Amino acid sequence: MGFLEDLDVVAQETSPVFEGDLPEAAGEGGAQLSFLQAIEDLDFRVWRSTVARINLKIALPLVFALAGLWSISKKGLMVAQVPGWLFLWMAFDMFVKLHPHRH
Repeated sequence: MGFLEDLDVVAQETSPVFEGDLPEAAGEGGAQLSFLQAIEDLDFRVWRSTVARINLKIALPLVFALAGLWSISKKGLMVAQVPGWLFLWMAFDMFVKLHPHRH
């Protein structure tokens, strides 16, 4: 059940957000902290279940970047459908959220 809760947090944080959809608490760092905790928890659960150490902070953005590049190479920028560049943006956004700047 915890695995599914972590996936829910990741899915909510990586989905595109439009201006009208922003919650009031966004930008205060609370959502970003829970996203990082969910990724770390998923990383631990995968390691415990498979005994394979996978760094999800690198693997998830890489998967989105590869999906975007593949989509663009096969179908172009696809303005009428789900565009391939959206995967690239999601990969960049996820990488930034997973590697916050520390002072």
